[in-house]
Amino acid sequence: MYKKEDIVTVMFLNGMELIGTLVSEGEDVVVIDKPMLCQATKNGVSFTPAISLTGDVVDGELKLAKRNVMYILKTLEE
Repeated sequence: MYKKEDIVTVMFLNGMELIGTLVSEGEDVVVIDKPMLCQATKNGVSFTPAISLTGDVVDGELKLAKRNVMYILKTLEE
């Protein structure tokens, strides 16, 4: 649906939202480069390179199981 190097937003079933560069998308897996966690704050949307509270920063590709993904959208330009 989207092409390689598009900036996409991945929304998970639990409400977590990641933004990153699409590397590839298969039937069961989507690969995102340099994912960032998106969070709503009182000042607007915040982005952080740490996608978990206790894990290292992902400075490269991250494989995501699509069974946990609600949808993938092209990210807004803003």
